[in-house]
Amino acid sequence: MIPRSRFQCGSIVLLCVALSASSDLLSLRAAGALPTAMDSLMTAWSDELRPMDERFSAFDQMYQKFYQQYPDSMLSELEKLRIKAEEFNRPHILFEAFNRKGNLLNYQGKNAEALRAYDQAERVAVSLGDSMRMGTVAANRGNAHAGVSDYLMATEQFTSALRLYESAQHARGQQNMRMALGNVFVLIDNYELGKTYYEDVLAELTDDTNDRFRGLLSINMGWCEYKLGNLVRAEELYVSGLDLLKKEGAAFHVAACYDNLSSLHKDLGEMEEAKIFAEQGLAMHRELGSTLEALTCQLRLAEIQMQTDLEGSLASAAAIQDQLLTLGGNETKRDLYKLLYTVHKKLGRLEVALDMHERYLAHSDSVQELKNHHLVLRTAYEKEMEHELVALEMKGRQEKSELRIQKLQTTLWLIVAFLTVVSLLISYMVRNQKKHRMRREELLVQIGELRASKGGRLLLDSKELELDRDRLEAQLERTLNETDWKVLNILLRDPTITNVQIAENACLSVDGIGSSLRRMYVYFSIQETKYKKIALLHKAMKLSKRVAKPVS
Repeated sequence: MIPRSRFQCGSIVLLCVALSASSDLLSLRAAGALPTAMDSLMTAWSDELRPMDERFSAFDQMYQKFYQQYPDSMLSELEKLRIKAEEFNRPHILFEAFNRKGNLLNYQGKNAEALRAYDQAERVAVSLGDSMRMGTVAANRGNAHAGVSDYLMATEQFTSALRLYESAQHARGQQNMRMALGNVFVLIDNYELGKTYYEDVLAELTDDTNDRFRGLLSINMGWCEYKLGNLVRAEELYVSGLDLLKKEGAAFHVAACYDNLSSLHKDLGEMEEAKIFAEQGLAMHRELGSTLEALTCQLRLAEIQMQTDLEGSLASAAAIQDQLLTLGGNETKRDLYKLLYTVHKKLGRLEVALDMHERYLAHSDSVQELKNHHLVLRTAYEKEMEHELVALEMKGRQEKSELRIQKLQTTLWLIVAFLTVVSLLISYMVRNQKKHRMRREELLVQIGELRASKGGRLLLDSKELELDRDRLEAQLERTLNETDWKVLNILLRDPTITNVQIAENACLSVDGIGSSLRRMYVYFSIQETKYKKIALLHKAMKLSKRVAKPVS
């Protein structure tokens, strides 16, 4: 049997809230039945003369400490809190009234009512534009859907909550939702994968993680070990989780842990221990108002009693039969009819036993059909993802598709921008090279024109040409050294010659030639970025005035 609170991942309470005392609590107070701490808090928040914020704070403290002990009374007070929040226009307090009401109803197994309360809380959170509160509602709504075996909807809600917590950068909420998504695998009987999820969550725990969360994680891991047949390890985890939850006063979860321990000891054949834990769980469920869970504990006690007292076991089962058939699911009904069949058969009431057996088989078929459905879900999940659940509802898939399209568009724009920049760069380089080539040709043409004889005769033999050193030095107002003059005359013969070739012709080093050229670029004010030697010769020929004369 799977206890309801086994899959509860806990609600996130975001704001302190409080209001005036209920008649139920007042009657308990008058009878002296309330704890001293609760009595003093009730005095504070029921004081009409106190400022409202102080009253809200007192109520919040009382709720946090005692809501699991007095859930029905707290439900009544939360309704009064709602009225006050609307009266004073306090939307954050109104949200807490609806959200906490949903949590208490969910703990009590009243899922439909809990979902209505969460819907009201969500409307308030949306009006506030609060991602944290919207994530809280989605998480709690996922718990409620899981409670009625609507795992697809539960997965959608948990995934939605995870996205909201990620947008709010709320690490604890993200941790809760990862455990909740792991719980879904457990609920569809994929215990190996569920165990993997829990171990991943365990590895992420920090020193700030509270004992309540650690306790819930231990119970969930224990349930996986129990279903996988590792009973000793399961008991260790249950006991560890039970101690932590007791310390936190998490009554609903403590009761669920008692249920699990009872089932485990019953499977081990340790009936006395199983009976003790079942009785402890029954007492707590009755106190908490968890009717179905209490009936399930009574059924287990009847199963244990069957080992020694057939008639007593039959009477115990008959006492809860009508309620179980009304409130229980197919698995609970199957267990009930199995017990009735076994007892009647042992008592020799074969006709009644046959009737019970037929009913047992009918509900067993329903349970098996559900398991087959779980298998289909499991196969679908395992095919589409590795150790992660994806949103299965169309809205979630559409949002992911839109995100992918947006990323693709961004990538395409980046590619287009890159290609545009590259194209512009190439175009600039081509134009620049063309410009330099044209400038080179222009200089060479001008040099060719300057090579013409002063009488109009074109001098075809470059050996007959020379520069006028005196005129150049006069124009430059400086004296050219022998190296510079030698370089200029070598350029006169071939303007396109390289530095290495100049060095060979002048019997000088390449570094010396480079130094000479750089010096003359300054002398002749050469501004060209390319083809500087050609520009240098062109300038020298223009300044020489007497461009060409026969070589003596």
